[in-house]
Amino acid sequence: MTPATTINIQVPKGNDDSAIKSAKILFWGAVLSAVIAAFASLIGVGINAYVILYQKALEMGAFQDWKEKARQNDWIPRGECQWETVEGNGQDNNKKKVKIKINLLSSEYKWI
Repeated sequence: MTPATTINIQVPKGNDDSAIKSAKILFWGAVLSAVIAAFASLIGVGINAYVILYQKALEMGAFQDWKEKARQNDWIPRGECQWETVEGNGQDNNKKKVKIKINLLSSEYKWI
């Protein structure tokens, strides 16, 4: 049996470190660019979804004045809701007086 032979390869120290540093810089640059591209894609999807939902809301009349919509559906009278005002006076056991004013909606009013 022949004895094992050892071969030593020596590389100048400066070249080895610079290659590792270059590889690390390239790796992290690729990771950073992938993260930026993914984030930009998510923002684009979010903006697109917002625009689509906003357009559908416009088509459905979601931004229409609620009073006008209520009048169109006969939920409230066309001439605004009429109030009936009732006034009264009161007094407690210590003879302190109070004036009361109560506003009541007409029976035509319906909740939306």
